[in-house]
Amino acid sequence: MKKCLTVIMISILSLSMIYAQQADDEDVYGKRIELIEFENLIHADAKVLDAVTSRYIGQLYTDEVFNSLQAELYALQYFSYFYAYAGRTGQDNEQLTLTFSVKELPFVTSVTFKGNSFFDRQELNEKINTAERGFFNNALVSGDVKILKEAYVSKGFINSTVETVIDQNTEESTVDVTFMITEGKQSKIDVIDFAGNDTYSSSSLKRVLTSKEQSLFNKGEYSEANIQLDRNAILTYYRERGYVDAVITDVTIDVDSTDASKDLVTMTFVIDEGLQWKFGGLTVEGNTIFDDETLQAAITLKVGDPINITRMQEDISKIADLYWNEGYIYNDIIPNEQRNERDRTISYALSITEKQQAYIEDIVIKGAARTKDYVLYRELTIEIGDIFSKEKFIESVQNLYNTGIIANVDYDVLFGSSDGLIVLEFIVEESNKVDLQFGATFGGTDDFPVSGFLSWTDKNFTGRGQDFSISTNIASSTQSLDFSYQDAWLAQQRWSGGLSFSMSHSNYTNILQDRSGTIFDDEQYYEGTAAPDPYNSYAEYLTAVENGESIGSEYLMDYEQYKLSLGLNTGYTFHTDAGRIGVGGGLFVGLTRAVYDPDLYRPYNPIIRNNLDNWKFSNKMNLNFSWDGRDLVENTTSGFLFEDTITYAGGLLGGTSEYIKNRFGASGFLTLLRLNDNELNPTNVVLSARTSVSNIFPQFFSYDSGFGLLEQPVATQSEKLYIDGMNIVRGISQPIYNLEFLWDTTVDISIPIAKNVLAGEVFASATGYKNQYENIADLSIDDFYFSTGAGIKLTVPGFPLGLYLTKVFSYDSDAGQIVYQGGDVFRREGDDTSGLNLVLAITYSLY
Repeated sequence: MKKCLTVIMISILSLSMIYAQQADDEDVYGKRIELIEFENLIHADAKVLDAVTSRYIGQLYTDEVFNSLQAELYALQYFSYFYAYAGRTGQDNEQLTLTFSVKELPFVTSVTFKGNSFFDRQELNEKINTAERGFFNNALVSGDVKILKEAYVSKGFINSTVETVIDQNTEESTVDVTFMITEGKQSKIDVIDFAGNDTYSSSSLKRVLTSKEQSLFNKGEYSEANIQLDRNAILTYYRERGYVDAVITDVTIDVDSTDASKDLVTMTFVIDEGLQWKFGGLTVEGNTIFDDETLQAAITLKVGDPINITRMQEDISKIADLYWNEGYIYNDIIPNEQRNERDRTISYALSITEKQQAYIEDIVIKGAARTKDYVLYRELTIEIGDIFSKEKFIESVQNLYNTGIIANVDYDVLFGSSDGLIVLEFIVEESNKVDLQFGATFGGTDDFPVSGFLSWTDKNFTGRGQDFSISTNIASSTQSLDFSYQDAWLAQQRWSGGLSFSMSHSNYTNILQDRSGTIFDDEQYYEGTAAPDPYNSYAEYLTAVENGESIGSEYLMDYEQYKLSLGLNTGYTFHTDAGRIGVGGGLFVGLTRAVYDPDLYRPYNPIIRNNLDNWKFSNKMNLNFSWDGRDLVENTTSGFLFEDTITYAGGLLGGTSEYIKNRFGASGFLTLLRLNDNELNPTNVVLSARTSVSNIFPQFFSYDSGFGLLEQPVATQSEKLYIDGMNIVRGISQPIYNLEFLWDTTVDISIPIAKNVLAGEVFASATGYKNQYENIADLSIDDFYFSTGAGIKLTVPGFPLGLYLTKVFSYDSDAGQIVYQGGDVFRREGDDTSGLNLVLAITYSLY
């Protein structure tokens, strides 16, 4: 026999209609729920209902359990009301079946819009909450009317109206919702004017406004919501220049409706500037922890300067930060304004009430699904039992981001178990740990203009923060397969270690030969007296290079190279107040084999000659030094980075290649504009400047020659320096190889489009080079290529692709003119110097 437990009627259409009935059978309490079923379902999704009710199967019936189930069913917003009954079941009659007899809300079969032309149907659908194939909710529809009205008003349709027509089919319990829109005329801002602005020009004030006049570059859409933003912007402009009493007394709106298609609006901001006040100084009282001199050092305003309210607030915040960094988070810091009417100065008396320090009772990290707890906790620079420090707290958050496995960090500071104790709670969101990437790059040769790549990377291998990747590249010139493994924490220290293995096949083109005329041997090459075809002496060859002569294709050759390489690396990072100091190194062993027809070709470089059909070792060792003061390693917004890498190839290690290469790089980052106020996860427009100087030198020791500096580096074309056209001189028509000196400088502005996904970039670069390192002193503007352009780049970690339109040029000092390189995009017929280059670049970081 079924007993009525409770009756609940929750009407979405009329919230005042609520009925309840108490259970008349106390024996249901404590019985296990065996089954939950529904009666009178029409449109409700049974799978969703099963997902809700399945969690309650097997629970013992209590008022708390039933109320929880009831609340979840109500939250679905499927039903206008429902009745619940309990039936005893099972062999021993000790189980329960809960039956819900429901009355569904009407089902929305269609949502249409009439009268709209400015917004299309898709745009309007994206704005509202009512959706087809969902349940009707009168409150949602009413809210949608406001949403649509606000959308139109924000675009200048200030007289627009939105109404609804609800067509209900009671038999089928369905409704059709129609939004009736009357757009009216759009209001455009024709003129923005100011009255009372005696000190600052109208053009200066217009620049700070959100509202803009209609022009070729601006739609001039009038929005009432922007008026308050504009008022605040004007007042901030004045108050940052000493006019602290400035007020906007009125904003007049004049509408010209003579145009049949639009209303023309003239906005006039009436300003009372008031008097300009100067900063009279700041005194501090109540401070015992920090002396007056320390606190005064945080004040950047100078006595006698026009008072800047924004800077004053920032300076007071710096004083608060001094206390926060020492754990005094409970202090009261109150600025009291003191005016001197005669001198028109404003001074501040800062009253500080110092309270107890806050100690960290516990640290909790939530939200990590795959990552092991210790991987995140080890990145924190603040520990349980420490005095709270804001600086260490921010550094801890930055460290979490810099792991590359955390996409977002929220936080909370909670009260502890007693006064003076706090609990730090970090709520993390893991990034996409496993990346499967593939794509194509256009370029290469005419026969095979497309190269492809495929890579699998797990930046959080086994949840321990290790980096494991497999990648392959298939192009006309190179095919490779690479494996790498890296752990940033060995023995639970910031001691990194990793290994790599790669296999590759490469086709090298335009390689210098020595097979005609004067033939030189290996010893002459190492002594620096050998010359490639068609030259008969090294001095003759150098003169030709300095004169910009190019070697004809009949003197050049191609060859294939097969290579196996194994690398080991390690390093340690010291976290200091001045930044992260890194020291590291690596050892790399390779086997190479060259293939070409010796009856047709004789390479100028003896490395290639001796490598013919023979597997030869090439060994090198790297030493790395870095000083990293960036806030975030990826998507950096401020800071600096210096690094130096020394590569020692051959020499005491032996091997076919013998050279010493050094690359020094420096970069700086500066936020130009903050797009959000999140200090821990900023979105900023960033200016960055990077420069690097690279040299390749001869070895001091050779197994063949013994001690004594060789005349030139013994290195293959790929080991020497080169201009690639992707990151160095983006868009150059032909790469430049076999360089011994390279100086590359780039300045760019990065503008976020989609945070941590896509950014726009404008850049300019200058790159100087020399074929021989001993000629560095003769470097001139004729040895530079310049590139400038704009494009977009992915900011997804591990997927560094950018697409740019670029223009490359150089300077001919003899002719006294700029020489432009032509491009295929926007090229003018008959003008070989016109047009831009489209470059798909694999971008990189200095780190």
